[in-house]
Amino acid sequence: YNGGLFAPDAVLDKLIVPNAACDIFMEFGKYDFGGEVSVNVLGHIFEQSITDLEQLKALADTGAFTLEAVSQQAEQARATSSVSGARKAHGIVYTPEFITTFILDQTLVKTIVSRRDSCMKSYQIESVSEGEVAWRKATAEEKKYAKTLLQPERVVELLFWRDWLTELTSIKVCDPACGSGAFLVAAFDVLLAEYTLVNDQITAITGSMEVFNADKEILNCNLFGVDLNAESIEITKLSLWLKTAKHGKPLESLEANLRVGNSLVSSADGGLEFDAAAFDWSAAFPDIVARGGFDVIVGNPPYVRQERISALKPYLEKRYACYDGAVDLYAYFFELGIRLLRHVDAQGNKGGRIGYVSSGTFFKTGSGAKLRAYLLAHAQMEAVVDFGDLQVFEGVTTYPVIITLRRSGAPDAAQAIQFLSLKDELPAKLLETFKDTAGLMPQGQLGLASWRLEDSRVADLRLKLQSGHKTLKNVYGTPYRGLLTGLNEAFVLDGATKDRLMLEDGRSASLLKPFLRGENLKKWRVEAHNEHLLLIKNGSTRLGFEAQHGQTLHQAAGSESVEALAWQWFSAQQPAVARWLKNFEPQARKRSDQGEFWWELRACAYYDKFDLPKIWYPDLSQGSKFSFDALGYCAGNTVYFIADAPMWTTALLNSKLIWFYLSGICDAMRGGEWRLRLFTENMERIPLPEATEAQSNQLSARAQTAQTAAEQRRDEIARFGHAALRDLVSGGLCNLTAAKGAKLPATWQTEVPEFGEFTAELKKRFKRELSLQERNDWDAFVVQARAKVAALTQTITQAEREIDACVYQLFDLSVDEIRLIEKRPA
Repeated sequence: YNGGLFAPDAVLDKLIVPNAACDIFMEFGKYDFGGEVSVNVLGHIFEQSITDLEQLKALADTGAFTLEAVSQQAEQARATSSVSGARKAHGIVYTPEFITTFILDQTLVKTIVSRRDSCMKSYQIESVSEGEVAWRKATAEEKKYAKTLLQPERVVELLFWRDWLTELTSIKVCDPACGSGAFLVAAFDVLLAEYTLVNDQITAITGSMEVFNADKEILNCNLFGVDLNAESIEITKLSLWLKTAKHGKPLESLEANLRVGNSLVSSADGGLEFDAAAFDWSAAFPDIVARGGFDVIVGNPPYVRQERISALKPYLEKRYACYDGAVDLYAYFFELGIRLLRHVDAQGNKGGRIGYVSSGTFFKTGSGAKLRAYLLAHAQMEAVVDFGDLQVFEGVTTYPVIITLRRSGAPDAAQAIQFLSLKDELPAKLLETFKDTAGLMPQGQLGLASWRLEDSRVADLRLKLQSGHKTLKNVYGTPYRGLLTGLNEAFVLDGATKDRLMLEDGRSASLLKPFLRGENLKKWRVEAHNEHLLLIKNGSTRLGFEAQHGQTLHQAAGSESVEALAWQWFSAQQPAVARWLKNFEPQARKRSDQGEFWWELRACAYYDKFDLPKIWYPDLSQGSKFSFDALGYCAGNTVYFIADAPMWTTALLNSKLIWFYLSGICDAMRGGEWRLRLFTENMERIPLPEATEAQSNQLSARAQTAQTAAEQRRDEIARFGHAALRDLVSGGLCNLTAAKGAKLPATWQTEVPEFGEFTAELKKRFKRELSLQERNDWDAFVVQARAKVAALTQTITQAEREIDACVYQLFDLSVDEIRLIEKRPA
């Protein structure tokens, strides 16, 4: 069959197989040899084989290579999905079929269509309508030739198809990191379909089969690949041979088109100094380089962290404009791909296309800034699919994106990019979903700063919101962060500990402040909690001593220890607190976050701000979670607050409009666009419109209504839960031992359950069956509680509607602009 598939192998020929190993052959009889192993499955097998070979070599190196050890290794491989060292080093991940299908459609298919249309122009009537084909009239010479055809009236069309066949063989497709050949196999299918179309048309017109071998043309003329991993190239060859193998026919040699080497490092410019596998593109593919490059570059660039390519960095820094010491390997494949593409083809068409699935982290990182600039200067972006944190590749988290683009010396900033941002799940049919729902944005909207994919109408509206208004920083200053104790187990007390300290010594109350964590904050309310902070301010011991004794600690201590005297004084003032903190002295002394003495909190310039009216919000927020506080709460370091802000500002911050604004400037975290990291620099930019006294009063009233209802709703739900625990657990009506440690379901903290769910959970969690009388009583109680909660929910919803309407008016929004905001997550 030639092709090298069955070429002699000296290593295999010398291999001696022990008799015991032959017993394993019996297992082969259970295999279904009649089934087809698809090329996609073959790719996954290869991916696993990289791991298997690495582990087998490790066994051989340690002298532990036995059949039993090999069997154990196979069992471990089945039980884990971790990525091995070899796969990490080469960045090997197999690309799912829906990805290759999408990328080939947006690159190779588009190239074929545009080149076919260009080729067709010289055979068409110029005034033909779009979507129709009207062939020009045949010349006298062509009419003579037509008499030899089965369909002589189609002679001009025949000339086109033959011309297009020649043009089709000139389309060059390359994967510069081809792995096991997923993209090249997909490209083969696309090209074969086009060759088949050409062949069918020519046959129909002439009445005889044309003598050309589509498989041979594709393998020899159209497809090219390079990979650092020699095994990858062998698997790619096998994949393509499986596509083209025919009984009795020799296999095509693929040695010239599929090469082993490091695509990024050129042996022609000193690359061998950095990598023995350096690759010379001009020597490997001289005709393609001479004609200007490839028409289509596709692939899944290796996912290799920058820490693993330290040896290559000096070379990359000199040869790549996108170089950054912190950027991962995939970035260089974008620049390489653009260099390998044609500027224009023989017909004067635009530059070649790239289609990659790669990490999208360069959209926002500082290390990706040079790559962003390079792409904007040298490429016309065509399509982007952002998968967010959806897992596309098994066992690897890469935050992947698909990017397709064309090489361009002068990209048009006004030209639209089609984009699709996926949040919750992968669509069943990515290509169809993209074509049906992709948004549009001009390339110029990306800019050199971090990239955000959004409809141009949305971007324009955000610009309008921030134009001509003061910002939150202008009006209220920079938001403040909660306190960092350095040792929460000592300084953040639960309810029982707080009560005990106060019982031991009433003076403890002066140091205890109600304490919030980020998870306690909800929209309009603080969720039920029972924690307090020991607020022992930096320097408070020294100041207290001096106020009481009229001299400094240093003066009073003399030659004795200042700290010992300070602790003696503090213990006398706060004996219960001192006894509690003494338990944590070793850990407290090790803190970097401590005050003048180990029992004090770190220095903080804004302790007094905690006593002011303020608006709390968490640093990571799933939807708006702003809450007004006039009770003097303290909080941990995952909570921020806007000091001395009025209630009407709470209404503004909890509006749909402000969340819409924040969603465009804040980083989205795992879970989708609605979960934002509220960094201070972004919060400071929130626009605050001028409001009349009547408008601010209206917003304050609606905010107060919403907050009061939210707190009442919280208390009603808590009351229901307490009643259930009190009467059905602690009341002796069920086995307390069985119920010990049981908690109410998490959903009962935000809703009162329906009666059926209530009884089911009682049985499941507390092994509790209600009597008939109890069922009647609790059914009525559940119905009543649910009705109260529903009424309060409606009150909150109505208040929020009125707040949103007022805020839209303050920003002078049109109906269409309001509609844009309303359809976004809030």
